[in-house]
Amino acid sequence: MKPFGFFGLVTLVGFMLDTVNLNWIPQNRVEDYCREKNITQAQVNRNITLLTDSKNDVITVQLTDPIDADDESFGKTLGNAFVQAICTVMNLDDSEINGLYQPIVAQNGKIVVFETSEGGTGTLAAIVKDHNLLKRIALKSLEILHYDPTGNNLNGACLDACYNCICNFYNQRDHKLFDRNLVKDFLVNLSASDSLEGSKDDNILLDQFLSQAKSDLERTILKRLKQEKFRLPNETQKIISKDGEPIAEADLYYEPKLCVFIDGQPH
Repeated sequence: MKPFGFFGLVTLVGFMLDTVNLNWIPQNRVEDYCREKNITQAQVNRNITLLTDSKNDVITVQLTDPIDADDESFGKTLGNAFVQAICTVMNLDDSEINGLYQPIVAQNGKIVVFETSEGGTGTLAAIVKDHNLLKRIALKSLEILHYDPTGNNLNGACLDACYNCICNFYNQRDHKLFDRNLVKDFLVNLSASDSLEGSKDDNILLDQFLSQAKSDLERTILKRLKQEKFRLPNETQKIISKDGEPIAEADLYYEPKLCVFIDGQPH
């Protein structure tokens, strides 16, 4: 299983480019290359870093109640179990899902799980929409950590963590933090929950709503709501039905039953 929150310890020296002949130069033979091509060191562009930008589906988990344990140990233990459970339940390759633990001063840290493929595969979106799927992932997390669905130890259970549960070569630096006992009650409660209430980051919601907007006026109002820190709608372009027949389309819709219709010249 690949690591949770592991991105390697890499010295960023960048690439070197021959600006005259437009060739990449091997790091270990810069001087020889310059002599061969009859160029000066000043004609070599150094420390070029290649970057890519992508949009990926993300789930963040942050407990609102205080954690009666070390927050980092709780977060990294739960995060590793979650990522492994998602891959198993959703039949994904471990290269398709990754995650990290984000510490926050004076608050519980966040567990961030994200899809690695551009645009996302829909896996994480399915989890937040399907309560039963989330329960299956919680149950699989318990099993990975050597617990049965009620939180009792399975045969051969380890003390805190082991290579048969969440320890692996890549997360060695976190082994001392892992403690499966810290997350047991949380996972048992999650697996037995009867409802699911998720939320999206306002920036993600705004981007989604702006792409769905049918006029510049709608886009302007949505941006103004965000700018003035007003609550964003739960949905846009909401079809309102009565007795199974559509009767209206609300430009903005707030749960439980507030419809906003935007009128103006663009409409």
